[in-house]
Amino acid sequence: MTTNFAQLKSWWNVAHPSKKYFFISWLGMFLCAVCSIISPIFAAYAITAITESEFKMAMIYLVIEFCFVAGAYLSRHLNYYIFHKLVASSYVPINEKLLDKVLHAKVNSLKKVPKESILNMLHTDAYRVATLADSLAMALANMLRVAITIVTIFVINWEAGLIVLGVDVLNFFLLSRLHNRRLKYLKEISSNVDGRCKKMSEIADGRMLAREMELTSSIKSDYIDETHRFVKSEHKKTLNQSYVKNFFSIVYYAAILIITLLMVMLVANDHMTLTLYLIITPYIATGITKASDTYDVFSEIRLAAVSAGRIKKVLDFKDYDFAEFGDEDIYKINGAIEFEDVNYSVSNSSAVLKNVSFAVNPYEIALITGARGGGKRVVFNLLRHEIKAQSGHVRIDGLDLNEYSRKAHHDNFTYVNTKPYFFSGSVMKNLRLVNKNRAQIYQVCMELGITQYLSNQPKKFSTEANALPSNVKYMLGVARALLSGCEIVALYEAPTSFNEREWLQLKSALNYYTENCLRTFLVFSSSHSFDDVATKIIEINGGEVTKIKKIKNDN
Repeated sequence: MTTNFAQLKSWWNVAHPSKKYFFISWLGMFLCAVCSIISPIFAAYAITAITESEFKMAMIYLVIEFCFVAGAYLSRHLNYYIFHKLVASSYVPINEKLLDKVLHAKVNSLKKVPKESILNMLHTDAYRVATLADSLAMALANMLRVAITIVTIFVINWEAGLIVLGVDVLNFFLLSRLHNRRLKYLKEISSNVDGRCKKMSEIADGRMLAREMELTSSIKSDYIDETHRFVKSEHKKTLNQSYVKNFFSIVYYAAILIITLLMVMLVANDHMTLTLYLIITPYIATGITKASDTYDVFSEIRLAAVSAGRIKKVLDFKDYDFAEFGDEDIYKINGAIEFEDVNYSVSNSSAVLKNVSFAVNPYEIALITGARGGGKRVVFNLLRHEIKAQSGHVRIDGLDLNEYSRKAHHDNFTYVNTKPYFFSGSVMKNLRLVNKNRAQIYQVCMELGITQYLSNQPKKFSTEANALPSNVKYMLGVARALLSGCEIVALYEAPTSFNEREWLQLKSALNYYTENCLRTFLVFSSSHSFDDVATKIIEINGGEVTKIKKIKNDN
């Protein structure tokens, strides 16, 4: 019992169900239980009245019984009505917390739990944790029903009370023995589901390599073996459930037969009235269902505790240490950027800046170049606000970057990585996430040559974004950045596989948006491909600014 309370506590620490909906759910089940206790009493009175030829009283008793039966069904309907609200009060917040961890947890933390396990948690474990609240409400109502019934029968006839108590003790003993087996198999199934999901994910990620190295037959064999283990564990679970149900039913109904004979002897010897016999009989007949339902909750508590433990492991991950944002909620900036004596270093890493100072005027195209590993990525990440300088200042329009609010930074600064990420869905769907204006989307895509490529595709703008070639995906990332309306756009390492036409389209777009839309562009590149459009070249090597060159007059 102590173990159950500890498991219940670990579940509560993760679930936090709504107390209001839990109480309403419990109230509905309790009213249902009370009605189910009272209705057999009036049914027994009705039968007794009929045997004594009191037909008018029998009709009254039957009407009263019907009212309580109807009350039981209405109360149960109330519970069904409130069920989804009670589950949602836990299920939605758990999923939200897990999603936050996936978005913000440190990379090393996420590597401890495979993404396939997290996917399993988002549904299976989260739903199991969320639905326990309803099961607990039902169990509490049933236990109260049992207690009320036993006390009532004890008051009327202590011998009958001992019989009913004996039935419940028998139920509890048998179920406590048999349900422990069920928990073992359900744990095994959860583990096997994680294994199969992980295996399929690995196959999907490495399918090209598998074909090239002719490993498909070996991989297929491993996956089929994993599937067989899953089927075997499901088979064990089914056999165990059948064993629990059938063995328990045989023992229980044998006990009922003996108890019924005992009660008949009590009635025959006038130690029990016929009315009381008729009241107890339906209770014992349905006792197997109520006892099983009640004890099932103990198994569910254990399972929910296991699921809660899996979820808690992810929720305890430390978040990535992003630089903190300030409170300055500036709507629009000009785009002037200044680095003043900025220093940054991390132990066991080549990422370093040493007294870096440079300035970029509004509406410039600044090329930040240098050898790989020279410090360009650090400058890029500082502007993204992913890291914070250890000394010195990074300013935008004269205000320290750390003073800007998250919203102000997001609204005024955007970037494009070498391999931009897109959500699952079409090109149009991804672009409309940042700009709903279809005319602007078509215009930007036309300028960057995306429309020309999509015109040769069967689905045009409905083409899956993640299915595009790397060059087109980079251009799509640029389009998304331009459509966002941000004043500062940072482009990191355009693909070296760009052909001459693609270079010209990208450079033309940078010129157009600098001169006509008053944007400031920072182009990070190891090559000098952008020299002919840059207004300023800032060369960084070994973490230091080695050259600053102004190419042409500022716009």
